[in-house]
Amino acid sequence: MVGASALALLAAHPVRAQTAITPDSQPGVGTGTTATTAGTITAIDGGRRVGDNLFHSFTSFSLGTGDSAVWVRSGGDGGSIANVINRVTGGTISTIDGTIATQGLDRANFFFINPAGIIFGTNASVAVPNAAYFSTANTLRFADGGVFGVTTPSGSTFSMAAPSAFGFLGTRGDITVRGAGTGFVGPNTSLSLSAANIAIDRSTFSPGALDLLALGAANLNVALDSPLATRFPGGTLSLADSFISVEPSASQTGLLRANAGRITLTSSILAADSNDRGAAGLRVLAGDLILRAAVGGAHQTYLGSFAPDFGNAAAVDIDALRIALSDTSQISSQALPGALGNAGDIRIRAGSLLIETGASIISSAYGDSRSGNIAITADSIAIGSGGLIESTTFGTGDGGDLTINAGSLTMDNGVIAAEAEQGATGDAGTITLSASTVALTNGARISSSNLGAGLGGLVDITADMITLRNGSRIESDAIGSTSGGAGVVSIAGRAIRIESGSEISSVTEGSGDAGAVAITADSLVIDDGAINSAALGGTGAAGIVGITANNLDLRNTGEITTSTLGSGAAGFIQVEARSIAMSSGGAITSQTFAAGRAGDIVIKPRAGTAPDISITGESRITSAQTGARATGDAGNILIDANRLYLGPAATPSISTNVANRGLAGVIDITAKSVVLDGAEIASAATGTVSGTAGAIDITADMLSIVNGGRIETTSFNPDPAGAISLKLGTLAAQGTGSEITSENLSQRGGTAGGISIEANRIDLLDGAAISTNSIAGAAGDITLLMPRTGTLVLRGAAQSGLITTSSGPGTGGLITIASPYLILSDGGQILALGQAFGADVLLQSDFYIRSSDRLNLLSVDGALLVDSQVGDLSTGAEAIDLSFLDASSVLRGQCAAARRGGTNQLNLRSTGPYAGLLEASREVATDVAQLPVRSNLCAP
Repeated sequence: MVGASALALLAAHPVRAQTAITPDSQPGVGTGTTATTAGTITAIDGGRRVGDNLFHSFTSFSLGTGDSAVWVRSGGDGGSIANVINRVTGGTISTIDGTIATQGLDRANFFFINPAGIIFGTNASVAVPNAAYFSTANTLRFADGGVFGVTTPSGSTFSMAAPSAFGFLGTRGDITVRGAGTGFVGPNTSLSLSAANIAIDRSTFSPGALDLLALGAANLNVALDSPLATRFPGGTLSLADSFISVEPSASQTGLLRANAGRITLTSSILAADSNDRGAAGLRVLAGDLILRAAVGGAHQTYLGSFAPDFGNAAAVDIDALRIALSDTSQISSQALPGALGNAGDIRIRAGSLLIETGASIISSAYGDSRSGNIAITADSIAIGSGGLIESTTFGTGDGGDLTINAGSLTMDNGVIAAEAEQGATGDAGTITLSASTVALTNGARISSSNLGAGLGGLVDITADMITLRNGSRIESDAIGSTSGGAGVVSIAGRAIRIESGSEISSVTEGSGDAGAVAITADSLVIDDGAINSAALGGTGAAGIVGITANNLDLRNTGEITTSTLGSGAAGFIQVEARSIAMSSGGAITSQTFAAGRAGDIVIKPRAGTAPDISITGESRITSAQTGARATGDAGNILIDANRLYLGPAATPSISTNVANRGLAGVIDITAKSVVLDGAEIASAATGTVSGTAGAIDITADMLSIVNGGRIETTSFNPDPAGAISLKLGTLAAQGTGSEITSENLSQRGGTAGGISIEANRIDLLDGAAISTNSIAGAAGDITLLMPRTGTLVLRGAAQSGLITTSSGPGTGGLITIASPYLILSDGGQILALGQAFGADVLLQSDFYIRSSDRLNLLSVDGALLVDSQVGDLSTGAEAIDLSFLDASSVLRGQCAAARRGGTNQLNLRSTGPYAGLLEASREVATDVAQLPVRSNLCAP
């Protein structure tokens, strides 16, 4: 046996041979074969016929350049011969640089066996009518158990049964095909080569079917019809600068099979063509399968099938321990332009698969043809720079589906894609990926793209761990002015990380809609990355974004977003989680930059467990209309949480906004506790012409507002600001700028929104405020509805706790404080102010306590209506046990303020739209009394 390296060296030199054909004449070995030479032609006759088998035996056989060896049957019975079986027993390599042919053996298969080795040269030609088997096997076995020996020919069985297998049981040589041309073998011949190693160099030929089997030193029997039965036998099959295309004919199947321990294609093509019946298939077994290019190589390396005209391309089936593709090499099945058949499916099973430096696995189709499916199963898959796995349609046929099952998938600037190209009307295929780990980095991409009128394909990924880094993407897009939509992106994993500019998205640019993006994870971290669905113009709508996670972490501008730049709507966002952490600019946003509506944002419990939500460091949840030309409405924000925390710095926010005409969405929050620590919940209409701010509704057991936190609605135009409605157990607001407010800042009129608060206890401390304000219109009403056991506390030393309405030329709002047991003013202010003197105050409480050592101000540009049951403990008019309120601490030193010149004040100006209402109330209500205009709380 010649070693693989020596075989490669031998293949690099041209074949030089002289004809030397010597029939075997040893007793018990010879078969009566004769070899008669006339000029350049040697006629092979005689032999031993047993049944339909004709046996020939040679001690040596070589065929010189331009010479021919022609097997004949002078007895005239050649038409009934099924198999012509030849062996070379002398131990010398057979070199063939001429023509091997048969005459009058029209249906016979041709067997040529030489264990020492076989070399085909540039001028070699095999012109036999059926199948041609060239092998370095030691024996040929028959269906009846008979054995035709070659290495030890004595004692051979000359069987009448059909040949069934080659026996490789000892030392065997190699087969080399060096420089063979198109005349080497034709489409009417099925060619089989089996040896220790096979080298094909600088050759171009097209048999009707092809088997290539390199066994190395393995001792085994190989069935003629099942050369792939033994997996990874150990030999080397190498192709260099060669083009081998199997072209099926009326008599041949077009089946291409290769089996070796190592298969290497260097600047070579090994392909299966098709006919009007289609091709039988391309099947490869290898321990190592290596596809690469050589500098100055004759061909791009290609392993696959194609349909140039009639019939479907062959299926490509590859099973290997290790597969490595590089240097723009390709595994492919294609239906070429003008083809009437479909591309074939590609099935790959491997221990490891490496695709790098522009290499690819592709199925593509044009016209009405459909591209094939690609299915890959591997323990590990690595797709390096420029590596590609792709299914593509260029016409009316659909793209094939991609199915990948892997232990690990690593992509470094590689691509997995299913595409419908520009002008196509067929649908892009789906991508289904299942793996233990998926890691994309440096711009790697898993993509379903639709550039035509069809539909984009589904991208479905399931893995334990999924990581995207450095601008990598998982996406389904509808690109250009296409009428087709994008497909759905569905990803499920235990731990998913999207980092450093990476993105999971679905986008449309035309009239078709973007697909939904659905993510399910135990842990989802978005760190300077994004989950996105967008409509980038046209009439198509962005897709829904649905997130289901136990723990969601958005940090460093990481975001979940939908948007529209056209007339189609942005998709709504739904997040189901148990914990949400947003920091350093993390965001959940839906925006419109045009006429389409921004989407709603819904955050809800997962499996019955409401989430704890933390929003810090310029992070935000926003649905907005943005830009000078935008006209679409903003969406609503609906949050159902356990605990909601916003703070402490850089103004994190929950907001809805419209910049022009349109509606800002409603903000509706339900939680056990809500904390605003220097943060805001806001709805605004910032356009000066029109646009309506949304309402804010919060239901919580506890609401805490500190360090300048705000709940606010604002309008900069004559349209009213939104209403604020709070249903709470406890409200605690502290510090200057900590405020619940509604404002209209338009100079052309317009009302502020009303504020309604239902709570058991309300504390406004140290400058905290509840306010409505309108510069040129009416202020909104403030309504505090409290139970009979409720307490309202206004407290402040340097800054007062404040409840206020104010207006410009319009009327002030009505302040109603209804039914608390106690109003405690310890440095507090209640101000109802308006230039039209229409601000009024209605107090309904069992007790109203004003401390005397701090300034307490009740100022009304309108009417003050006070329930007659109110007991002002500051005057000493009533004395009840208030120890549970710690009233002593409030009243201690009540006259000290007066001695320092500080007094409590009550100022009234009864005019405006509520004045008549209140005056009428006085006439019919016997339990209502107007307080004195000014009251001095301490005796001189």
